[in-house]
Amino acid sequence: QPGRSHRVGPARRQAGGKGVNVARVLHHEGIAAIVLAPVGGASGAEFARDLERASIPAELIHGDAPTRLSTTVHESDTGRATLFNEHGDPLSPGVRLALVATVHDRPADCVVVAGSLSPGTPAGLIGDLLAAAHERGTPTVVDASGEALLAAAAAGATVVKANLSEI
Repeated sequence: QPGRSHRVGPARRQAGGKGVNVARVLHHEGIAAIVLAPVGGASGAEFARDLERASIPAELIHGDAPTRLSTTVHESDTGRATLFNEHGDPLSPGVRLALVATVHDRPADCVVVAGSLSPGTPAGLIGDLLAAAHERGTPTVVDASGEALLAAAAAGATVVKANLSEI
């Protein structure tokens, strides 16, 4: 009940986000996947440790902005989940360039760009990432919303995925 105090079980902290969740499922199914993500601060270090514990390969781009956190409240009696997502800080130009360079330089069978951009991060980053992948002939899948979704479509993503609320 909103506005009331509640007792809860122990919290579980885990690296997440749409892209990490894709990599986690692929890894569980024995399909090679690498998480490419910007990280920073104590939350970024925790993110990296969790991926390492789960044996999920990652190439993490370190920056000044702390990795944003999300909190999920799971109702065990209904199975309903409510998410509280931090906005996070914009990615610095250096981190953006490093992400694009990594997509350009690392061979891949497919590049998946998933999730939302921190406020202040230009939607053009999506187009830059897709251009880097397309230059290598790599197909791309984008799961995004808002301006990032439009940028993905304009940049020629191989597959664009959005749910009704994101459209």
